[in-house]
Amino acid sequence: MVAAPDSEYVASEEVQLCRLDEVVDDFSGIGFLKIDTQGFEFEVLEGEKNLSRWDFILLEASLVDCYDGAVGYLKICDYLFGRGFVLVDVDPVFRSRDSVLLQADFLFRRV
Repeated sequence: MVAAPDSEYVASEEVQLCRLDEVVDDFSGIGFLKIDTQGFEFEVLEGEKNLSRWDFILLEASLVDCYDGAVGYLKICDYLFGRGFVLVDVDPVFRSRDSVLLQADFLFRRV
């Protein structure tokens, strides 16, 4: 991993996956979705077939390869832009020892 070259996996765990729209019932009001799934954010977005229910989406994304197989922030941005969202804020989350931005929280708003 670029961000922490001395790191190593200490364990893995299998978890059952389900689509977001299978566990979220219809609701009224402001819909705010927070996604922080350590490199699996794009798959969570793809699993939500009704993105229009969300007014805001806040997610953490990597600007460099931090997780094996993770989709980069540009693809996530393009995906959400194509579904009626705009980027309204970026908050730096994680930097390398030499101050390179590695991960950030991205806040999107549906227009």
